[in-house]
Amino acid sequence: GATARLPPSVRNMVVLSRHGTFFRRSSSSGTRKQCAKLALIIIFLLFVLTATRAVKRTATLLLTIFEESSVPSHSSRRLSARYSRDSSGGGAGTKSTTTTNNTNNRREHHDGSSGLRIAVCVTGQIGRLELGSKAQNLLKSLDRQADFVDLYVSLEEGAVHYNNVPKFKSVCGTDIETMRDAFRPWLRMTREQSDDDSFPINTNLPIYQQKWWNFTRDIIDHRTKNNIRQFRHSRWCAQAMQEREIRLGFHYHGFVRIRDNSIVLKPFRFPTALLRSTLPMVAVRKCMSWGGYNDKTIIGNRLAFDAALRGSSEGYYLSPMVQRNHSLRNPEQLTKAVLDEAGVQAILDNEMLPFVDSRCGGRGGTPCLSQQWKDCHVSRPWYWRIRVCNNTEMARKTMCPPRCSNKVGVV
Repeated sequence: GATARLPPSVRNMVVLSRHGTFFRRSSSSGTRKQCAKLALIIIFLLFVLTATRAVKRTATLLLTIFEESSVPSHSSRRLSARYSRDSSGGGAGTKSTTTTNNTNNRREHHDGSSGLRIAVCVTGQIGRLELGSKAQNLLKSLDRQADFVDLYVSLEEGAVHYNNVPKFKSVCGTDIETMRDAFRPWLRMTREQSDDDSFPINTNLPIYQQKWWNFTRDIIDHRTKNNIRQFRHSRWCAQAMQEREIRLGFHYHGFVRIRDNSIVLKPFRFPTALLRSTLPMVAVRKCMSWGGYNDKTIIGNRLAFDAALRGSSEGYYLSPMVQRNHSLRNPEQLTKAVLDEAGVQAILDNEMLPFVDSRCGGRGGTPCLSQQWKDCHVSRPWYWRIRVCNNTEMARKTMCPPRCSNKVGVV
């Protein structure tokens, strides 16, 4: 009634003001309802996400229990291996590669607290592979030091290749299944490569492998391709290690690269000097260097990983410094060149690396230790039972370096 007595213009302003107030109140109430609905949706989605994660954890736990229950009872630390095989080749003239991957992602060994991760790479040929000392004095010994010891094995099947042909050959090796059984607690990935020598020779290195004046082109090419075989195995190890690092989200602290026929004479402990270094650093043996670094065994920290394992393969073909170095003669000099180019420091020490080359002996095909003029020994006592090769077993196209004693070691 009071509004009706007001002038028309004022009466219209009052009506509009009332309608606006009502609209604002109605709008505020609708917003609160929408926020409540949105909150309920968010809570529901969080509940679904939490439930999904719980189901996944339960499934993983059940799978873990199932896997561990299938492990042989005599080895509580041995893991079941879930193998995924990827094979290629088969036609005439083709080469085949088989890669076997153990994808177990749990803590594989003891419940230590150091968090140390060591990667071990074994390269070479299945026909020359020694198992016992590697399992006992390398892998089991590292197991007592590190929380994670992961093994990668890259081997060639088929005929055995030598640069220096021994008196007795092709009688000391093993087979793939025996190797897997011996290394199973640590084995992460293996690669079996068929015989393949289709490697181009780098013509930028004109005197590479011209070790002696009477070497023919065929001998030089044969020795060079054997070197490239080794380079390729090391490079594959680096790729496999890095793939596991990426997949599981970690980095190794150190690595060990050892050849097929190396004997580990003492329990090996990874040097803390390498682990503590803030610079890329490796350790190699102080003998048989031939103007470079002994390339039979190399260990290092993660910073030296690429240069030590991929450097020889990639440097042989791609490194500008290597291509300009026309005086490179052998893999030892190539190893030093690629490490120097990458700024990697090297420790030369025999006692730090208790690894010595072996060859097939004449006593029932068991391996014997190369004499000291062929590969430097470590001090005694040794913790692996093996004899030193005699002169007959060391004979046959094996060249003694200048001023070497050429005498049999202590048996």
